[in-house]
Amino acid sequence: MALWVTRRAGALGILAAAGLGLIGCGGGPAKPETPKAAEVKPDAPTTEAKTEASATDPVVAPSVKAAPPIDDPLYHPFADATRAADNPPALANMPADKTSTGKPTFKLFNAVQQVWDEIRFTTPDGKRIDYTAVLETDFGQVEIALRPDAAPNHVRSFVALIRAGYYDGMRFDRIHHEVSPDQPSDPLDYLEAGCPLDKGDPEDGSIGYWLRAQQAPGLPHEIGSVGASHGHDGDSAACKFYITLCNAPYLDRDYTVFGKVTRGLDVVRIMFTKPVVIEEQDPPGHNRPKDPIFIRKATIRTQVAAASEGK
Repeated sequence: MALWVTRRAGALGILAAAGLGLIGCGGGPAKPETPKAAEVKPDAPTTEAKTEASATDPVVAPSVKAAPPIDDPLYHPFADATRAADNPPALANMPADKTSTGKPTFKLFNAVQQVWDEIRFTTPDGKRIDYTAVLETDFGQVEIALRPDAAPNHVRSFVALIRAGYYDGMRFDRIHHEVSPDQPSDPLDYLEAGCPLDKGDPEDGSIGYWLRAQQAPGLPHEIGSVGASHGHDGDSAACKFYITLCNAPYLDRDYTVFGKVTRGLDVVRIMFTKPVVIEEQDPPGHNRPKDPIFIRKATIRTQVAAASEGK
């Protein structure tokens, strides 16, 4: 993952072969708020937590068929929210024909486009729809509360990729642990997943589109934050994501956080402690797990917020 930092300056120093620098690994995740009951409306998601199973073959049944409301501030058309293969970010690698799991990238790309407009963050009567991503891993379940209010395009893309079955069978392909000689008490720790070719190249990550940056004002990088990996260009985020095990406020203006682990941070920590393979070409501390750590299945749960919680 290409998240570069100059730790003393508190800013990113962009280098060709660097990895994510994340500072401060104390503390734990905030306790998730208990969802409240909500009123049921026709054609809106149910108030009970609803799991949408992703498909191996990326053929997606739309959940809402009506066009997005033109006054929805969280909606941006696919063409406006992304950069396509005819306008790629600087240095970004072009997508391969198939992912490491054997899924054709053009089918996944088409599936994302098909459901983009149908992913809603509010009901027709204005109630907020909460989204939770659930990752079934080799070591347990990880739940991520998604935040479309902070990064709607990144959340919409993540939800669409999950519905298309993109992450099923993918790996947590990089474990980053680096200790600075001048600051040994602040190791740099994070996990990364979702590389289409499972290579860990900072410029890999696309199946045919890239997301335009959505950093400001943004969410802070805290323990358990989930953000979008990108390469040299800030507009090169696509499919890869990272989970921080550190507080890293200096990344807040340069990388987009679109969710936070609300359950299963202990699972993330277990994965982080697994042995790694140190290869000569890898940046310091940016290593592949010795034994593959798979995302067996990824799903989405939706729930309508109670009226008192607002939109």
